[in-house]
Amino acid sequence: MLVLPDGNTTIIIQGKNRFQIREFLLDEPFITAKIDLQIEPVLDLESKEVKALVRSLKDAAFKILKLNPEIPQEAQVALDNIQSTGFLIHFLSSNLNVDVAEKQKILETNNIIDRGTLLLQYMLKEIQMLEIKHEIQKKVHTDIDQQQRDYFLRQQIRVLQDELGYDGPDKEVEKLRKRGSEKKWSKAVADHFNKELDKLMRINPQAAEFPVAMNYVEFMLDLPWQEYTVDDFDLNRARKFSIRTILV
Repeated sequence: MLVLPDGNTTIIIQGKNRFQIREFLLDEPFITAKIDLQIEPVLDLESKEVKALVRSLKDAAFKILKLNPEIPQEAQVALDNIQSTGFLIHFLSSNLNVDVAEKQKILETNNIIDRGTLLLQYMLKEIQMLEIKHEIQKKVHTDIDQQQRDYFLRQQIRVLQDELGYDGPDKEVEKLRKRGSEKKWSKAVADHFNKELDKLMRINPQAAEFPVAMNYVEFMLDLPWQEYTVDDFDLNRARKFSIRTILV
């Protein structure tokens, strides 16, 4: 019995035996029922099947402990000291992160080997979920760290550029963006141009692809978008010029 700081009381009860209810007798002041005690068979602890099952269950439990930091490490000591196969299965089942209905299914499985095998299936699923969760958290954490690092370095570069009076890539890109805003091009072209500028911002100025990307956006700006010139076109003169050119 544990008395919590908020005044509530928690009672931890450990079951000793499995039983099947035949008939409920009373609800008050507590539930009373007639039961059939389920006697566990004596297992041959030296058999290969039992040894393999116990080893598999403990290996899976240790892996869950490693992947889930919320479980206290004292649980590993408890696992090492459990000798009874039946108690091991019940101990792991009670601490398994599954629904009550699934725990009940394990409890209702009479054959102890089948019970342990079913438990192992749930534990392996839990390991897969924890591994996926761990990979996702690791990837997100790495991405955030990289973004923070890049942001910090860019801020330092900007400070140094301002102190030296040097127009770095960021300012150059902003100048290009301002020129682009004055162009008479369609929304689709404008979106593409700005997307290319955003990509240019992410490229290291020392990288080989930086000048290529820079030349591309400058070429887009140099094109005569929606700009026309009126020429004095003399058709007869053009035909004569064309004929003379062909004859030559």
